[in-house]
Amino acid sequence: MNVNGELHSEDRDCPNSGYDNVIEEFYCRANALKSLDYRRKQFPWMPSTLEYYWQSGIDAEGFAFLNQMGFVYRYE
Repeated sequence: MNVNGELHSEDRDCPNSGYDNVIEEFYCRANALKSLDYRRKQFPWMPSTLEYYWQSGIDAEGFAFLNQMGFVYRYE
């Protein structure tokens, strides 16, 4: 949101754009932050679940769960 109270456009080109070296594209940092903040509020149990997987490793069931929740991405 800018000083005028307007939201950033949904386009990748915005005042706070960043560059993703993995997919080699620009993205809007404000929109990415908004998405992550939404996930944090929608899934308050997620940090402890991710911590568990980080400490214990991710098995096939954990991978499927994280993939379904949108936390796993495949890059070509």
